[in-house]
Amino acid sequence: MAFYHALAPAAAGLFAIGLASAAVEPTTTVHVGDGTLDGSFLVPYNNAWFYSVKFSDGRELPEGIWSDHMEWTTVNGKRAMLRVQGVSFIRGASNVIMNVFSPDTLAPISSETHNVDGTVFKRTFDGAHITSVSLANAKDTKAPAVNVLPQAVYDFNGGMFGILIASLPLKEGFRGTLPAIADHDDTLTTEPFEVLRQEDVEAGARGKVKAWVVESARPGDYTMKFWVTKAAPYIIKLVMTDKTHGRVLTWDMI
Repeated sequence: MAFYHALAPAAAGLFAIGLASAAVEPTTTVHVGDGTLDGSFLVPYNNAWFYSVKFSDGRELPEGIWSDHMEWTTVNGKRAMLRVQGVSFIRGASNVIMNVFSPDTLAPISSETHNVDGTVFKRTFDGAHITSVSLANAKDTKAPAVNVLPQAVYDFNGGMFGILIASLPLKEGFRGTLPAIADHDDTLTTEPFEVLRQEDVEAGARGKVKAWVVESARPGDYTMKFWVTKAAPYIIKLVMTDKTHGRVLTWDMI
């Protein structure tokens, strides 16, 4: 995931997750542009979470504040959305993830990650055609690699998973997979999801809100559990259980 590579030097060893196979037998494969995933309800917003980690020995450590901003933008004369996420760590490091995408289909247009060590990773998307480049710093220049995947994909691992989850048809029992591209590896992956239930959850200054609980999991590796709504700022909470390293990462809305 982009956020893992962005955080790695500052949160070394927290988790190393390669999302791949589905956790449940899929009933729906949500292809880009097939109408299942609908972001037409999305509007600009600002959001922030308190980011923390709990270890298997019971230790709990604060990591920092994770911010999330969405706004309208224009790409090649067409209306698009820009999402900017950033983490300010209590140790003084920071990173930024930028995603540009179609507001209706959630098809990715571009992504750019500025990691805590100063390196930069960029991608552009044109259906199944992907260009990617890793740079030593923001001033570095290098010709991007061009790859063609078997099908158009979502940028699930590049920072968009929460918004993609919120844009699903949220009804209990709905499950399936999203075609995506691996993090920093231009290969096709399938990302699982299952809508579990609707329940009240703490939403920081907003008090309690009723949210849908949606899970994306790989048995023996990780489980991501999202609390999402159809109202801005959409992603209320995320809990990621890293089974490989025995850690639980939590994002609680402030």
